[in-house]
Amino acid sequence: MRRDRFKINNATGLREIKQDLRDMLKEKHTLALDALEEVADYIYQEAFARVPVKTGELQDSIQVDVSRSPRYPGIIATAEAHNPNTGYDYAFIQEVNESYHHDIGQAHYLEEPFREAVQAFFAKMGW
Repeated sequence: MRRDRFKINNATGLREIKQDLRDMLKEKHTLALDALEEVADYIYQEAFARVPVKTGELQDSIQVDVSRSPRYPGIIATAEAHNPNTGYDYAFIQEVNESYHHDIGQAHYLEEPFREAVQAFFAKMGW
């Protein structure tokens, strides 16, 4: 399945920050690939550290890559994990549900590091 069709991409905050980055990259007519690789690494490391952990499946599913497409520049950050009994992909609900309490991890495990990294990237690029 294409990663842009994963349910987690419906998380409002995550979708917004991805679009902000894409719009800025298009406006500036650059992919800034070297700097984006650093952004992707930061997002991955921080998301891995912040993801709610029970079995480790969700943590192991995190993927963060730089899109080299001139039409859709930016970062692709996804996660998916399925309940073995029901097949339900619980990555999205773990991302957005702030009422869940975990001994390890938090809600917005992808959005927060994504937002931090993009803000730092914009500052670095002088945008």
